[in-house]
Amino acid sequence: MKYLKSLLFIFAILIMNVSCDSTGVNEDQEKLSDDSAMNWKLTKMSGNMKGSERTGSDMEYQESYSFNKDKTFTKVRTQDGQARQAKGTYEKVEKESETYFELTFDEDSQLIGNCTGDNKEVLILQSETTLSSAWSACDGPGLIYELQ
Repeated sequence: MKYLKSLLFIFAILIMNVSCDSTGVNEDQEKLSDDSAMNWKLTKMSGNMKGSERTGSDMEYQESYSFNKDKTFTKVRTQDGQARQAKGTYEKVEKESETYFELTFDEDSQLIGNCTGDNKEVLILQSETTLSSAWSACDGPGLIYELQ
């Protein structure tokens, strides 16, 4: 009987959590909806060596993505006082438990960070406010972006 009461209590807590989460719309979830504009800023970069993590002005460059409502994006990188940009289109992809943005650049650019050498880039949604570049899967830098 004690076991049954514990199970019922846990079940009740789970039901309350689910019902509370579904009643309100989270502001960050609204920002991530398919028809919203988003701005992502590079906040952390790391290499393959332990202790190579850098943030803020210590990073090799500053970088951001602007995602527009019409599914276009602009990537801007500022390095050594010079800003470069690249543009293209993006698609939000949801597969199983993973959500990511697949970016297709309009033209070849040195700003494209990927493992394939083509004009595509993948940014993985780590949380509602954090993206990471898939480039690190093939020895590229680990890049973390925060929703602004």
